[in-house]
Amino acid sequence: MTWTRRHPAGTLVLEQGTVNLSASGNQLRLANDNSSGSKGVLSVLGGTFDLGGNAIYINYAGTGANNAGTLNLSGGALTTAAIQFGNGGTYSSGSTASLNVSGGTLYLGPGGISQSNLGTLMVSTVLSGGIIAATADWSSPTAMMLTTTNGNITFQAADAGARCLGHIAVGRSVRRGWDGQDGFGHIDSQRNEYLQRKRLEQCRHIGSNNGQQWRGDIQRGRAEPH
Repeated sequence: MTWTRRHPAGTLVLEQGTVNLSASGNQLRLANDNSSGSKGVLSVLGGTFDLGGNAIYINYAGTGANNAGTLNLSGGALTTAAIQFGNGGTYSSGSTASLNVSGGTLYLGPGGISQSNLGTLMVSTVLSGGIIAATADWSSPTAMMLTTTNGNITFQAADAGARCLGHIAVGRSVRRGWDGQDGFGHIDSQRNEYLQRKRLEQCRHIGSNNGQQWRGDIQRGRAEPH
């Protein structure tokens, strides 16, 4: 693990081992102030980064025009109850908040992925590989870009113990699918009797990208390619 801080920018890189911030009340705040050039980056390349029931804020308070928060996951596992872009402040044009998943496994809790800001905060979520999983049912109203640059993307409606949770919902249109076209609607794996009857292996791989564009939602444990 490496941690660099060159005021006002800070970068944390985890390559192996474990970071445990799961004690109640912990938060991870990327770009925690609005001083000129304030930037915060977390890159998980391997190992385990565990926030348990705590949240990650991407660009917590970097409201200035050249402020930025970035979360990168390319390997290992990252567990958090929620990912939130911004923290309710008024952001100037040019401020950014980015989530990039190109590998590894992201376990999300009930807070899902959300955005809270006034003003203009440029938010970007790019999923180009890896697994998007769950520690509880979660949803997200934010747009997401799906690509196959780093392989297939799997939406896994199960936790690290392979317990089927049954519900992952992305409420807004999935922006630009892997074939370069606009997405259709939302990804939604419903909790219902049919899903509970499915084999665990099927539960784990709900939403696996097979190179085709989804028609708009994934329901009852099956994907419907367009």
